[in-house]
Parts: sequence; structure tokens; C-alpha cells
Amino acid sequence: MQFEDSDSGTWLQLVPPEGSPFLPAAQVEKVADGVGKGVISHLHLGAMPTEADVAQATVFFLADRAVSGETFMPSGGLRVERSNTERELFGSPKQERLDKMKGKTVWVLGGHLADYVAETIRAMIEDCAVAHVVLITGNRAREKAVRDLLPKSITNDALHVLVAGDGIEEAMDEALAQWGRPTTVVSMPPEPLPERLFDEGAVLATQDFAQMVEDQVTRHYRVARKASLYDQCQLVLVSPDVPYGSDGPGFALANFVKTSLHAFTATLAVENERLVHDVPVNQINLTRRVRSEEPRNQEEHEEELRRFVRGVLLVGAPLPDAQDSRYRSKIYRGTSITV
Repeated sequence: MQFEDSDSGTWLQLVPPEGSPFLPAAQVEKVADGVGKGVISHLHLGAMPTEADVAQATVFFLADRAVSGETFMPSGGLRVERSNTERELFGSPKQERLDKMKGKTVWVLGGHLADYVAETIRAMIEDCAVAHVVLITGNRAREKAVRDLLPKSITNDALHVLVAGDGIEEAMDEALAQWGRPTTVVSMPPEPLPERLFDEGAVLATQDFAQMVEDQVTRHYRVARKASLYDQCQLVLVSPDVPYGSDGPGFALANFVKTSLHAFTATLAVENERLVHDVPVNQINLTRRVRSEEPRNQEEHEEELRRFVRGVLLVGAPLPDAQDSRYRSKIYRGTSITV
């Protein structure tokens, strides 16, 4: 390397060392690999398409009069101020909304989360004075686990149990025929999450993952497909819970299910507004985004139980009619509340 005076005709000379490239080969390969992956990801739509991209695809490839273009937007077709995928539980239902539940019928589908189910049933019967609570569960063991947690004051006149197995639709038809149209339908996970995922020697099998999706996601779809046709009904979807103190893969699976349900809840809420039945749909999350925010002991778990019931009442109690209050009738539609 030489620096010479400009009067001599050359002002700068740079001579790299022998055998050393000007740019390190490893750095060149790293940058080239990043550029290549970026291009390929765009070519294969690895990036999330914009709403304009989805709308254009809808126009050209999904031009069906029976399909709403809003369904295919990433936000589920909700307006910006209503498209929050998740928020904390805030507030309690007003007494005037709870009073509308007196003498009505409530359905609870589930049974695996026995303490949550039992506390919901107790609050509906004792605090809200509903006439009938119908528990649709999978087997007698689930029924017994719930009954063992209920106060003795709750009789068979108020609580009715249908052991349905996998026959969800048939049980809903039977409940409708015997106890009439429900004012609230609470769809809860029927089974716990798998105890393994990527553990060495115990990887979650494909069929087990498919069954988990069937239990935790598809089941809500089956319930919603029928409940969305009930007049004056509120539908509440509940994401799975991870027992406090658990350090297994359940937390990751629970968040996977929760975020999967976000799109379904938001989209279904928009589509239901287009139907004459006008059934509001909302989601309650029992798993938080960060494991450190999960309940750590029995006391915090009981607090979560109380917050869960409050959340069910907040989105499950009858909403004002749009003719009475356009604003209040739209608040709890397509929301996802974390308790």
C-alpha cells in the first residue's frame, strides 16, 4: 500500500496481499444464500400475502356467489379497530345482560376441564338463575368428574347431562328437542393435549397430531356449524389449558391451537353477521402467550377459574339488539379474550 503526492501523477495505490480476495468468500456466500432464500420464499409465497393479493385471488379463482370475499382476507374481513387477535379480559357484564339469562337454557360441551366446567355450571344456575344447563360430554367418567365438583344444591331439575361420545350433532339435536333453544353455547376442549411432541423416542405420531386437531379445532367447527343457526344465541369457543406446574410440550401445542382458532373465530363472526340468525361468536383463551404468565399455584389457578367464568358471562350473556344499540351490539363479536 502506497500513498504518494498528487504532484507526481499518482495520489493513491492499494495493493491487496497476495492470495487474499478483496471480499471474503464466506461473506459472499452468506449474502448470496440469503438473497436466494428471499427470492425463493417470495416465488413460493413463503411470505404472508396482503389483503389485496387475497382479494385478487378471490375475484379470479373464487368467484362464487355463495362465498363472501371477506372470508379470505387475513383479518377475517374485520375492520381494523375490531381485528385484535387477542386481548386481556376487561370488565364484567352489566346486570341488565345477566338478568336476560333468567329462565333460559345454556349448553356446555366438554368435560375434560372439569373444574372450569363445574364453575361455569354453578355460576349459570346459582348466579344467573338459568332454568336449564345441558352438559354434553364424551363419557360417564367426565360426567362424574364434573358432578363431584358441583354443590349439592344443584339438582337434576337444573342440570341435564347427555353422554354423546363423538355424536356431537345428534346430542345437540336432542338437547334442542328436549330443552329448547339455548341462549349460550360454550364449546370447550373434550380431551387434554398430548404429553409429547419432539421428545427423543416419543415423537408425536401423525395420527395423534391429527386426533389433537380433531379434538381441539374441528370439534369447534362442528359445534359452530349448528349453533350458528340458532336464533338469539351466543357462541363461546374455548381454547385448551395447560395444567399449572406442567413443563411438557402442552404449552406450545396450546398456543398453536389458540392462534389457529383466532382466524376461525374472526371469520365466523363476520360470516354470522350476514345470516338472519346473527349469532355472535367469541373466543376465550386459557393459555397466555408467555409461560411465565401462566398460573403457578392453586391460588392463581382459582383466580383464573373466576376470570374464566366472568369471561364466559361477558361474551355469552345476551347482547343488546342492533336496533337498541348499534355500538354495544358490536362490541363482543369475533374477539379473543385471554383470562
